[in-house]
Amino acid sequence: MPRALILGGAGFIGYQLAARLSSEGYALTLVDDLSRGRQDKELEALCARPGVTMVRADLTRPDALAELPRQWDGVYMLAAVVGVRNVETDPARVVRTNTLALMHLLDWFVPESGRPVPQCLRPPDGRRPRHSGAIASRASAREPLPRLRR
Repeated sequence: MPRALILGGAGFIGYQLAARLSSEGYALTLVDDLSRGRQDKELEALCARPGVTMVRADLTRPDALAELPRQWDGVYMLAAVVGVRNVETDPARVVRTNTLALMHLLDWFVPESGRPVPQCLRPPDGRRPRHSGAIASRASAREPLPRLRR
């Protein structure tokens, strides 16, 4: 059974991803601080499924992930303070919280793997992520991006 770690698993996107991966047979560990203020019925039902575990943790703390295993088939970093209102009212908190959470995730991987960027951030099938549209065609052709006019 493949295993996935979803940071921000109680948020809108994290919940949707967790529901899908759970239905595909993944064992999941969801990590969230529940800062959105509630654990609703849908999240409770998801956490009641076999193979789904919820861990409440503040990812701005360096030791937040210390008790978790480091070997995963997929790791999804979706934890963040989001929303225009948050950015407008307290931009420093938004930047600090989101930056610390990502830095602690990357630091958590380094002692075991010796690499600053975890290999398990690739899709579970091991392929490199694909990009679509103009960005992919320009990148593959090594064409320079057009300059913006002022």
